[in-house]
Amino acid sequence: HARGDGYTQGPEQLQAATRIVARGTRQGYVTELLLTLEAAVDSLESDFRPLDFMKEIFKSTPNLNNKEGVVAGVPGGGSAGGKRSPGGGAAVVGICPLGSHLNHARSTSYSVSYCMRKATGSPSNIDAKELRGRVLSELESRSGCSLNKYSTNLCRSRSAQSLKLLGDSASADDKMTILAQLFWLSVSLLESDYEHEFLLALRLLGRVLHRLPLDRPDARDKVDKLQAQLRWNSFPGVHALLLKGCTNPNTYEPVMTLLSQFTPLLDLPVVDPTQSLAFPMNVVALLPYMLLHYEDANQLCILSAENIAQVSTEKSKKLENLATVMTLYSRRTFSKESFQWTKCVVKYLYDSYSHLSLNMLAFLV
Repeated sequence: HARGDGYTQGPEQLQAATRIVARGTRQGYVTELLLTLEAAVDSLESDFRPLDFMKEIFKSTPNLNNKEGVVAGVPGGGSAGGKRSPGGGAAVVGICPLGSHLNHARSTSYSVSYCMRKATGSPSNIDAKELRGRVLSELESRSGCSLNKYSTNLCRSRSAQSLKLLGDSASADDKMTILAQLFWLSVSLLESDYEHEFLLALRLLGRVLHRLPLDRPDARDKVDKLQAQLRWNSFPGVHALLLKGCTNPNTYEPVMTLLSQFTPLLDLPVVDPTQSLAFPMNVVALLPYMLLHYEDANQLCILSAENIAQVSTEKSKKLENLATVMTLYSRRTFSKESFQWTKCVVKYLYDSYSHLSLNMLAFLV
């Protein structure tokens, strides 16, 4: 369009602007989605009320084993605007704006149904019409008006509330299922070559790790089952994907934090499928950062040294010397200069992993 100074924007400028907008569309969508999931992870720390929201995102399909099915958690009907699923239940209706963007095969191929367990005295054993009446009465009493006056969109909102009433609150198993799904979502995004996507994946993975106890067998079982459903045959392991971030100055420090968190978990197949390569690579990856802060080690450096010392002690007697110098580093009691400390670390690491020296050297270069 013409500006006040007589300049007219030509087709070249319009095309350039269109390309910029197109490139920004994907980035904006991914950013909004990942930040929303981050907020959902944070809320799981309290009373886990966002369970219905998380079910919406992952398209889970609760099944109360009744003939009429369930629409967004309300037994009996299609009046809430839901669609019946092939399995006899019903798909949860889109509530948030993100829902319409998630109807692709990958999201639904490994959906997990949770909550709504069949038990004596549970809502699944009550007559469907009676239960529906109770839920609607409860919602009407809280809102002070009839639900029949509202449009489909508001009915969907009420359906979400009734789902909350039926499910009451998430059990520990439900929470772990949600966190395992978010774990794999963030790990999958680590394959991205876009810097902003990789950074968002790091943020989400960090939040999930604070709540998903991978040192517990039940948590690992959840993660392993989802991995089997993903059929990610060439999966290199979480640790190998994280090492990508060491090559970019903008992702370097966030990756250091996660690498330190994963140090005690390197024996898990999901972290290192080879069960042998991750530990020496983990030490080599953290070494430059620890060396950079040698004179004034920060909390991340101290924690990294403590984790490496612990794993070294558990792994082999040949790594006891490595554990010793790492312990001295964490206590800031190593008496020599940084070069001597680095020399000790490299020597003790080489003594046990000489067969991987080319891998370690290539990574550093």
